[in-house]
Amino acid sequence: MPANEDKPRAEGLARFLLALSMLLAPCVYVARLALAEPVTAPRSSRPLWANTLLLTVGRWPTPARLPEGPSFAALSSSGIDLAGLFAASDRPGPAAVSLLTGRFVLNHGVASPDQSLPPGAWTLASSALESGARTAAFLQADFVSRHGIGGFETAREAPDVSLADLAAQAGDWLAAHAGERRFLWLHAERPGQGGAELEAALGQLWSRLGERKEQFQTLTVFTALAGPERGEPDLGLRVPLRLQLPNGVNARRRAEVLLSQVDLAGTLRELLRLPGPSRARGQAALQSRSESGYQALEGADVQEPLWIDGSFGSLARWPDLRAVARPTSPGAAPALDLFRLPRWNAGPEAAEPLASGERSAAEDRFWRLRSRLLEGATSAVPSGAAASGAVPSGD
Repeated sequence: MPANEDKPRAEGLARFLLALSMLLAPCVYVARLALAEPVTAPRSSRPLWANTLLLTVGRWPTPARLPEGPSFAALSSSGIDLAGLFAASDRPGPAAVSLLTGRFVLNHGVASPDQSLPPGAWTLASSALESGARTAAFLQADFVSRHGIGGFETAREAPDVSLADLAAQAGDWLAAHAGERRFLWLHAERPGQGGAELEAALGQLWSRLGERKEQFQTLTVFTALAGPERGEPDLGLRVPLRLQLPNGVNARRRAEVLLSQVDLAGTLRELLRLPGPSRARGQAALQSRSESGYQALEGADVQEPLWIDGSFGSLARWPDLRAVARPTSPGAAPALDLFRLPRWNAGPEAAEPLASGERSAAEDRFWRLRSRLLEGATSAVPSGAAASGAVPSGD
């Protein structure tokens, strides 16, 4: 065949392949929406090669002040401060579930010590495990077994063991899996005097990673599950959050935003490029605001509604409105206290009661938000059900 006839054929084939790819792209996008959490930014199919250290404490008395010592000083100087983080509940167990699932208590259903996630619920740990990482939890509480937080190959829950001993066990686990990607959760039930034990624990873990210079390939997170006990929930449930990113990952040094602990799961999922929940497996999607923390690291001013469930009832905040739903008699609708906020990050002391003529619209906003958060909600199962998939001991 003459060479001048090959050129039109090649051009025709190229046009056909281009048209085919344009037709297939929307189908792929729709399939991702239907079967998994929507992804709004380009993401590599491979997870980030980074270890994850999640260090939590049950209740931290002063959100703005971290433990003193060289390790936390390094975390403060080279890490990121996300000011304005709120616990998802005033109960540490349900707050821990929100932290690991990226879902509000209203949505994941675990609101008390006798409730657990249903089997197969998505967690950060299960996502890390699916991506090929080794996972472990060393806790001074029984959050994994009691609330069914799945995805941990190793789960050691020892309320009576000192944090120093528990951190030593966690350090040994890090060393035993040197050279592999690891997701480690270490929880201290109490901060101790000045946070000295937390400082020692963080230093010990960093030291074990430093034996192979892996501290530069580690994402370190410190936060509390609950804040100081105060009269108003949005005063008492402010908690600290510090992140130190692996080398080569850039973000803002400080972000003045209003975030919930549910945002942390979405943030870590985006940073580590972990797989999200799959509706095909019956897993509930992350909350609609799951990428807010990641956007805050990129410099966006996030002003999403905030929701907290706890023993006090429910609290919702918008940039201009604060609503507290306090429980009444069983079976009756909660009593709504509505307040105007002068600015989006104002404390409750600056709030003013809403005029009667504005209450109807505000109540409608509250109930519509509650309905939206209940979309895709799951029902908890009795605590202690074999839902966690954790191994109590061993590697």
